[in-house]
Amino acid sequence: MALDPKTLLLAMLLVVSLLGMACAPIWLQDRSQKAMLWIAAGCMLFCLGMIGRVTLPFLPAIALGNALVFLSYGLIWSGCRALRLRSPRRDLLAVPTAVWLVLCLIPTFRQNIDLRIGISGLMIVAQILVMMREIWLMRPGGLSIRIWL
Repeated sequence: MALDPKTLLLAMLLVVSLLGMACAPIWLQDRSQKAMLWIAAGCMLFCLGMIGRVTLPFLPAIALGNALVFLSYGLIWSGCRALRLRSPRRDLLAVPTAVWLVLCLIPTFRQNIDLRIGISGLMIVAQILVMMREIWLMRPGGLSIRIWL
């Protein structure tokens, strides 16, 4: 039995928003835990981007909805860097978002769904890989964290 795409979207939004809401109180209890703030902001921005993808008209949904999703991955990457006590790379944070918005200015890119899916997939995989790298390089809990990855 196949699930309705709307049900899957709602389940994903519920999980991501709950994760973001779970990180916020941790940050409120200890403001020095910047990782929780970055991750909470990233989760909330991801939810906004996904909601934008299904509620906005075609072109703004493609450009802005996906741009917010890419920016959310950048915020979560910053949270992973904060877990390693590294400062966020603000110069690289929004690069995928900027690249996506520039690509959306090209008419052939906007009209070719296969190209959009391929490029967005590559950009998301690249962002996930840099997040995994940050977690992999963490010293505390070394092996137990690497097993999860």
